[in-house]
Amino acid sequence: MILISALLFFIISILNLRLASLILIVLLPSYLLRFQINFLPTTFLEIMIIIISLVWFAQKIKQNNLLDSFKHFKQKVGINFLIILFLFTLTATVAVFVSLEIRSGLGIWKAYFIEPIILFFIFLNIFSKKDISKILFAFTLSAGLVSGLAILQKFTGWFVPYTFWGKDNVFRVTSFYGFPNAIGLYLAPIIPLIFYNIYYLFKKIEKNWFKIILNILIIFSSLLAFFWAKSTGALIALLAGFLLINLFKKKTFALSLLIILIIFSSIYFELLPKNILDTLLFKDWSGQVRIKMWIESVEMLKNNFIFGAGLSGYQNLVAPYHIWDFVEIFQYPHNIFLNFWSEIGLFGLLSFFALIFIFYKTIFINIIQSTQDKKNYFLNFALAWSIFVILIHGLVDVPYFKNDLAILFWLFFGILFLVSNNEKNDFK
Repeated sequence: MILISALLFFIISILNLRLASLILIVLLPSYLLRFQINFLPTTFLEIMIIIISLVWFAQKIKQNNLLDSFKHFKQKVGINFLIILFLFTLTATVAVFVSLEIRSGLGIWKAYFIEPIILFFIFLNIFSKKDISKILFAFTLSAGLVSGLAILQKFTGWFVPYTFWGKDNVFRVTSFYGFPNAIGLYLAPIIPLIFYNIYYLFKKIEKNWFKIILNILIIFSSLLAFFWAKSTGALIALLAGFLLINLFKKKTFALSLLIILIIFSSIYFELLPKNILDTLLFKDWSGQVRIKMWIESVEMLKNNFIFGAGLSGYQNLVAPYHIWDFVEIFQYPHNIFLNFWSEIGLFGLLSFFALIFIFYKTIFINIIQSTQDKKNYFLNFALAWSIFVILIHGLVDVPYFKNDLAILFWLFFGILFLVSNNEKNDFK
């Protein structure tokens, strides 16, 4: 079945590379289909990336415009971004050889850095601004697949790992994934784009009511998936991100600031229910585990300040600093800044900060330039919201170091640069 599916995808890629790329977006969770080709482990998502890359490269060689594609990419992203992208990739490459687990480090380097960045490059080369609505619809369908299975699990229990069957008298759905929080990590950054898509579809003169209703239903199903997965971090990140982006709009600044002050006052004066307060103040079991992880990670990084632990090296290197035996050693520290620092070192972390800075600087410029173009204006706010969700959720989890999440991160950059380019301002 995998061979037949790969062959079919190869034929689609030859006939229509854009359609193949949209299918890949819909099927981002397909990295969970794992298998081996001889001694090389791979996933179906990786096979799709390889097929798209080879077909794109062959087409450019045939058209004799490979060099033009690189010039086009440089023109779209700018020289400053290229330098930061190079440093980010370089630190990840060095981190492979810093690690005590070079083989698994190479796998992470390939799946979380090289493949997503190659896909980002091809994405910017084959798509244009007029394709944004199709890209957003692909995200919507992908969210529908993930949340749809989660809802099915709620009523059937089908495909839920035994670990989450009634543990602590709480049943948690997992969708395609092996753990519940993966649902929130994947869906939460997509939801702002679905909200934007609904706005965009409503603004069209000829309304597609099927798409409008489908987008609304998928937002509803995604929120239900959060609730039944008990993915508290995703819900908090989504709400906090929404409040933060509204601080940058004159019309909503005062109200957003007031809501934020009320929330912080409620936490400070302990006016919220105890279970919510315990979660927000890290007093529950999950919060205490994270605090202990962070303490151990910081101690490890004090002695590995520049290079960190290297890719896939965290568990080995943090083991001597592990003092709470009742807490397992997780694969990552569950904090986006500690994650990057431990995996690709201090300069890798700084290059990540630089990428985020360029992202929001570009958003700010786009918003100023598109005040008369409401579609571009609100799309930029949706993108800002999506990255805020990743950063806020990342304070307590791992929102990048997973195949689908790494690609998601770079596709958001891809959409941003499509919006920012000098082509026709409007898109269909």
